[in-house]
Amino acid sequence: MTEKLINIKKSINKRNFKKAAALLKKYHKDTSNKSFTTLNWEAICLLEEKKTLAAIHTWEAALSFAGDSVSKIDLLWKIANCHISLKNYNLAKKVLKNSLEIDGSINNIEARQKICEICMNIKDYVAVENYVPKLLSYEKSYLPASFFLLESAIGLGDKKLVLKRLDKLMSHYKTFEPKHVVLVAEYFIILSEYEEGEKFLLQFNELYKQALWYQLILSWIYLETERELLVIEILKDKNIQDLIGVIQEPGLFYFVLGKSYEKSKLFQKAFECFTKMGELSKNKYMSFKPIDLIKSYHNIELLALDYSCSCEISPVFMIGFPRSGTTFLEMALDTHPNIVTLSEQETIASVAREAMSITNTKNLAKALERLSKPQIVSLQKLYFELVEKVTEIKANDVLIDKMPLNTIQLPLIKMLFPKSKFIISIRHPLDVVMSNFQQNFGFNNEMAFLFTIEDCVARYKQVFDFLFHFEQACGIDAIRVRYEDLVNDFDREINRLCEYIGVSNQIIQASILYNANHKVINTASRNQVTKPTYQSSVFKWKNYQKQLAPFEKNLADLIKKLGY
Repeated sequence: MTEKLINIKKSINKRNFKKAAALLKKYHKDTSNKSFTTLNWEAICLLEEKKTLAAIHTWEAALSFAGDSVSKIDLLWKIANCHISLKNYNLAKKVLKNSLEIDGSINNIEARQKICEICMNIKDYVAVENYVPKLLSYEKSYLPASFFLLESAIGLGDKKLVLKRLDKLMSHYKTFEPKHVVLVAEYFIILSEYEEGEKFLLQFNELYKQALWYQLILSWIYLETERELLVIEILKDKNIQDLIGVIQEPGLFYFVLGKSYEKSKLFQKAFECFTKMGELSKNKYMSFKPIDLIKSYHNIELLALDYSCSCEISPVFMIGFPRSGTTFLEMALDTHPNIVTLSEQETIASVAREAMSITNTKNLAKALERLSKPQIVSLQKLYFELVEKVTEIKANDVLIDKMPLNTIQLPLIKMLFPKSKFIISIRHPLDVVMSNFQQNFGFNNEMAFLFTIEDCVARYKQVFDFLFHFEQACGIDAIRVRYEDLVNDFDREINRLCEYIGVSNQIIQASILYNANHKVINTASRNQVTKPTYQSSVFKWKNYQKQLAPFEKNLADLIKKLGY
């Protein structure tokens, strides 16, 4: 090893990556000095300096110097992980596919598992179904592969397939660790198969009955089956520190206990639990800085965006805010023979990521300013490709894409589909903010705005203020459907909605319950929509009038605008 390389190696060992990177860059000016080892060193230094793209390019250059398949696979793994850190999931997937082409055996099983993880992340369930079977053939990857298949079936909304795969997995229950027990129990809860879930859990009673994580998951099923007093008895004096290591989101403890207090009409205790749940989540994700897309719209001229790119097919978008009645409405519309509904698929979110990728920016608002007509056309095509992966649409079908917080994606949607119609789901603002405050949502960028009651009020106001502003500035073809009106006079509201969509009303209220019980409903509303229509959720906020009083003034204008 030359003196230069010895000095570089010393800098790396001392973790002086900036100096090492500078020395390596100078060393590589003479291209004859480039080697697998030195390029790998340079990429490592660049990554440590948070220059991820430069690290990727350097590792790509090192590939041509890799002398064997093991070295190539190692580099591809590093490149893929860099792309994942940049959220370039499709590029990461492509790199890992190249890795599998070099070695698709058990020796490279991590690459196959990582592809499945990426595909689950981007909701490419077709790819998951293609990559998983080989994982099932290896003992060490059988359980992870089985859970990939379960998640895929849930993503596809195929309840029958989920139950079939759960049944197959049950034969391996003796190999389950606590994390597997929790996951399987959660699947039964998602499917509203509470009796089967309880039976499953009781198989582990002797082994885990003293463990708080086990008591919590069992209590969740008790909550969903109207045994809230038993839940309170089990959980009220427990220390949530005992959940660490098994339950990923310990806020679940306060969700289950809080909901049990609510059902028992102990509203002050319930509110205290939901407050603790929100604070716990906020502290856990304190370092996460959510991207506020609405704020970034303030820096562009929305009216100047290109809304002229027509499309032969225009979906109907169901928007609003989480917990505003969208799931119930979607279940109703899905019973219509000529309506196809998408339930909270990330179609628009995926298109948004692609828009940022092709315009080379991490700011969607700026990406919208840069999009050319050919790029918009390619994004329209991508949207329908994503739709085709999860559902089949016939010639005369109306596609309804339900994702409440696509409200903040209105500029992108209008650019893609200028003639689209919108169903705006409305519910009393205080009911909406209270209901969001009560949820133990899975963590993502948008849920990071909904931890505390103050957060929920602020985000709701921000989203609806933006909706009204966009409607006034740019115009959208929209109908508003109030949850309270839907519950009180279902037939009238559905007639009005079907007329707006352009289909004859063939929706029978009794068929909604059957539909809901035969689908996977992976939203917080699953327990409500699998029961006959009831009115107890209408103006539920009044149970918490004392706790919500400080926030009524903040929402007074919206309450009035929305007709309450």
